[in-house]
Amino acid sequence: TITAQELEARRPKGVIFSGGPASVHAEGAPSIDTGIYEAGVPLLGICYGGQLIARDLGGVVAKTGRGEYGRTELHVSADGILVGADQPRDQVVWMSHFDTITDAPAGFTVTASTPTTPAAAFEDPDRGFYAVQFHPEVVHTEHGQAMLKRFLYDVCGCRPTWTMSSIIE
Repeated sequence: TITAQELEARRPKGVIFSGGPASVHAEGAPSIDTGIYEAGVPLLGICYGGQLIARDLGGVVAKTGRGEYGRTELHVSADGILVGADQPRDQVVWMSHFDTITDAPAGFTVTASTPTTPAAAFEDPDRGFYAVQFHPEVVHTEHGQAMLKRFLYDVCGCRPTWTMSSIIE
């Protein structure tokens, strides 16, 4: 529910739109202030969050009548920021969705697909926008942690300085 102005006032290094059980096509489904896309803040959309980016920026999120749940084979078709040359071209990811991103918005490069999701990963580095249909945050996605680190460290400029003791400070 945050507005673009509220987001800009907080000056985050990046924003992650998380997954969720809703359909972007459903009445009353979670949405965002679309001014956030103009805030100049790097964005990563995961699952529903990726569908939101696709829908809001002119891509296609289709009601295909079939979902993907569980372990799924991902094929990397182009090197990108999240999926890069140092990762295998074929890897396992964890899917949990019914609607499917079939077309990325104009200006985005599709970097990976699955047998039923043509745009399983896509990005527009010039604007700092990245999206995946799968869940990189779970252990079942083989290279998910590397993808998250790339977004946080390489795109957002965050540094891994957090420790258990520093949280008290």
